[in-house]
Amino acid sequence: MTDMEVQIGDYGLECLKKYCKYFQYYDMLSNYSSPEVWEESYPGYFKESSQTTGQEAPVFVPNPRHSKRANFFNSPYCDIYSFGMILWELENEQRPFENEKTSDIYNLLIQDKLRPKIAEGTDKSLALLIRRCW
Repeated sequence: MTDMEVQIGDYGLECLKKYCKYFQYYDMLSNYSSPEVWEESYPGYFKESSQTTGQEAPVFVPNPRHSKRANFFNSPYCDIYSFGMILWELENEQRPFENEKTSDIYNLLIQDKLRPKIAEGTDKSLALLIRRCW
């Protein structure tokens, strides 16, 4: 292996992740997490209040599908989505949703169903592979 080779592997940490999820409430949410993971793991988000009173406080909007014990680790779809995000990162040399807050990532993925923009100069085969992973 040279310095310019990238290797992607699964280290078999599923048992540890399940343990952390069940007993330590580990949520595993990151910029690479699939929408399914966000949908089941994210408790909700804060949005600006629409009240016209003098004090406008953010309102918490709960996620009806949130479950602290959700089991999404056995789904290969989550891994495929994350692989697509890694490919996107390697092509664009930046983290997906790098400057977004957690609630904004939830909104983009779940409500708006958006994905990071693929650059115009990206090879067509690579762009197709990335889109198919999402």
